[in-house]
Amino acid sequence: MEFTQLTKNNFKNEIYQENVSYLVEFWSPYSEICRLINPVLEKLVEENAGQFFFGEINADEEDALAYLFDIQELPTLILFKNCEIVKRLEGAVPKNEILDLLKLLQ
Repeated sequence: MEFTQLTKNNFKNEIYQENVSYLVEFWSPYSEICRLINPVLEKLVEENAGQFFFGEINADEEDALAYLFDIQELPTLILFKNCEIVKRLEGAVPKNEILDLLKLLQ
């Protein structure tokens, strides 16, 4: 499973495409919660391969994108579908909430 590293340089070209669903994680390597949730995300992304794309944004390095999306808590997951934000989850969320988020793609 390949995660796309999103930056201000490639964000628009990756996310804003018709008929494309993207789950984006804003994270930080210094966040314990981010390190804990990452294996869960990897497994869910792998189990749902082909349904959506997954991108990661290092909020420490891409502060302009973090500001643009008003990231207050890490990790923050934002689901984009057909160029629009469908839903977002912030902080330590249980696996079932992430699964519910992914169900919005169906």
